[in-house]
Amino acid sequence: MDILMALAELAPYVDSVPSGSGAPGSVGAGALAAALAKTQKQLGHEVTVALPLLDAFTAGLMVSRRLTPLTLADGGQVTVHDAQLPSGVKLVLFDRDGCFKGEAPFADEDADQLAERVGTLVKAVRALCEQRAEAGQGFDAVHLFDWPVAPVALTGIPCRTVLTITDIARQGSFPARASEVLGIPKDRAGEARSGNRVSTLKAGISGADVITALSESHAQELTQESHAGALSRALASRSDALFGVDLGVDYALFNPATDAALARRYDAEDPSGKELCKTALLRALELELAPARPLMLFPRELTREAGADWLLQAIPSLLANELILVVPGVGDASLVSRLTRLKERYTDQLRVLPRGIEGEASLRRLLSAADFCLLTPRVDHTALDWMLAARYGAVPVAHAVGALAARVVDADAELVTGTGFLFDDASAAGLSGAASRAVTAYHKPRFAALRRQVLRSSVSWDRPARRFQQLYRG
Repeated sequence: MDILMALAELAPYVDSVPSGSGAPGSVGAGALAAALAKTQKQLGHEVTVALPLLDAFTAGLMVSRRLTPLTLADGGQVTVHDAQLPSGVKLVLFDRDGCFKGEAPFADEDADQLAERVGTLVKAVRALCEQRAEAGQGFDAVHLFDWPVAPVALTGIPCRTVLTITDIARQGSFPARASEVLGIPKDRAGEARSGNRVSTLKAGISGADVITALSESHAQELTQESHAGALSRALASRSDALFGVDLGVDYALFNPATDAALARRYDAEDPSGKELCKTALLRALELELAPARPLMLFPRELTREAGADWLLQAIPSLLANELILVVPGVGDASLVSRLTRLKERYTDQLRVLPRGIEGEASLRRLLSAADFCLLTPRVDHTALDWMLAARYGAVPVAHAVGALAARVVDADAELVTGTGFLFDDASAAGLSGAASRAVTAYHKPRFAALRRQVLRSSVSWDRPARRFQQLYRG
């Protein structure tokens, strides 16, 4: 297949939701598209990603400018630049008189200027698709990500369109008069109306052949007014075209068998290196080298969204067990203050990372050392934190909510089945109960088998990419 992906950012060059930031289970369009494009290329497809010419691309890539500009439907022109990623994925970058200059051109609060930028990108993607079709080299599918490019689905481009929604809170709301500037055809402007305004995301929902969410549970939530607001009705009316597609992790980046950041490499067949990773972390944290004590990691900043208030309330009962708890010391000021007071009380069992988890390499080292990973969000659309924990054999103690409830199988008392320890009660008591079950399991002979089972969890991008291929074909 010949696939075009279109969006306003691409990791690692520009990523509005860097790894470890944002709400638990959140992922930015830039990271999602980068991983999916790479995997589709590995599966033998031609993949092109269309983007605005952002400063980060010219700084980080070899970019060449085409001699012939691209003519838009409004008679204007954009210059086109080409680049290629190490994966072989092609980039097509658009510019119109430097309108995409600046650190965050799609975060501009000036509605007119933002509409101009969105419209330029939408019209450029449309023109590229039409130019390729006229040359007999049309794309088989165009995959649009979020509100900045969603109106492309209303422009009648000659190929199948798929719209992925990663953040329903950003709906691309503009004054109704901006419709034409945004690249929305006059005869379809009504399909983009949301109240007395126009929504670029509503345009995409109305026009796309397929709409995808970050998981099945996320797809269900998108049809609920409490979650999607005014767009819930539009999404519910397209429920036959709305699908949840689970995400994955990049095995080239997250692989304990090859990870140079670890004290010792390991895998499911020989996980012995994980104990050496744990020993290295205990030394670094100046803790007693006591492998018999399980190590639990809380991998998120201290926020209510992440369930950190439950964690802090549960710490006394958690640490009544013989275990070590590692927690980032950043987040909401009131929660950080409470954690600081608790740290002074539990000097031998509680370690606080004063600067938080500093980058992906640090996260991978912590996961490689952890016996358990505490995943306690109030809402989770992707189970991404679970995927990373599973990849490194950190058995999840997780709140049974959203995608986590779908992906983690609660372990039975004999540890014959299961991939973690779930709690339904959204409270400190629920968390404490699941953690106590985990500690009991840690001292059972079959815990090693449970950890191997977790390490063998299939969380690569291969299966999601193949599911997207089915949706591209229809």
